[in-house]
Amino acid sequence: MPLAAKSRVLGQFAAGRGISRYIQDTNGLGLDATFDPVSGFRTIPSYGWFLAYEQWWTKKLASNFTYGQDALQLTSTLPGSTYERANYVTANIIWLPVDRMGVGFEYLYGFRKNKDGQKGDDTRLQMAFQYRF
Repeated sequence: MPLAAKSRVLGQFAAGRGISRYIQDTNGLGLDATFDPVSGFRTIPSYGWFLAYEQWWTKKLASNFTYGQDALQLTSTLPGSTYERANYVTANIIWLPVDRMGVGFEYLYGFRKNKDGQKGDDTRLQMAFQYRF
């Protein structure tokens, strides 16, 4: 199989009410719903998406390049420091020296905005090792 045939584009989009637990950046933040005495229980509308490209350089070397975004439509009852939206981009290289083993290095840049307008960005370098038994 030619290496170009192994390369591919991947993507995902999710949108709805009360689904932030299914979006990578907001999973675990408890931002699926809110409650206040006046409005009662309200689910929070949110969306998230990503687009990625996987490139095989050789039979044992591949890279992934990803861009993603997510956002929540927050209620007035939540504090200003509550996560509201983010964008991120990643690039990695994965080496597969032997069957069932991989070593990867990844760069990630992310930008976050809170409900009150506070903004921040950060970068991360990480390494992973995998062996499938």
